[in-house]
This record gives sequence, structure tokens and C-alpha cells, in this order.
Amino acid sequence: MRLMTCGWSGLVLLVAAGCCDKIKEDADALKAKHAKCEPGDTCVLVEMYDVVGDDNCLGAFQCSAALNEAALDGFESEAKDLADRFAHCNECAQAGCAGTDGMEAFCNEETSKCDTRPIDGGAS
Repeated sequence: MRLMTCGWSGLVLLVAAGCCDKIKEDADALKAKHAKCEPGDTCVLVEMYDVVGDDNCLGAFQCSAALNEAALDGFESEAKDLADRFAHCNECAQAGCAGTDGMEAFCNEETSKCDTRPIDGGAS
């Protein structure tokens, strides 16, 4: 069994095998946590590059995402911390972002997650 240590020591990231994968998993989990919603919750479209920075390389924090407005406290600092730690991994995701013009965020009651849909609700 291999022991893995992932953490900060001053400005030096202690990287052992798997640390970069762990950071990606943590980023996905953070985004998913903040996308959870219940009926009546307000979801908002968040431009991830505005929150985390244009130069972030984590796929989870690229493009726009529908997140629960009430759960956004702390998201920015946690996301920036993960992006900063991932910068030492020497890999970078390049997302092809779809436009969000004409889209809105809503709480999808079937999945209990914030999602996007056309502003007209898909009605023709």
C-alpha cells in the first residue's frame, strides 16, 4: 500500500503520486456540493473564469455552471485554493465552453441539482 501526502508547506506543494487526481476529484466534489438544490432554492449561472481566474486549469472550474445561490459562501476561496494547488501539477484542461446566452439556471427537482435551460423554459 502506497501512502499519499497532498498538502501545502509554505508555497511548496508536496506532490506524491495521485495528488493531482485528488485535487481534480475535490474540485468536482466542491462544484457538485454547490450545485445541490431543493424545490424553492434559487440557482444562478456562475461564470467560473470570473470566480477562479482565466488561467485556471481545472476542468471543473471552466466555463459557466449553475450553482445554488445560497450555497455560494466560501465557494470562491475554496475553488481558488484548489486551482492554485493544481497549478503545480503541470497539466491543463482546455474546455470548449458552450454559450449561455438565452439560458437560465433552475433547480431541477428530478435530480436535486441546479441545471440550465432555455429562458423560455423550452416552450415552442
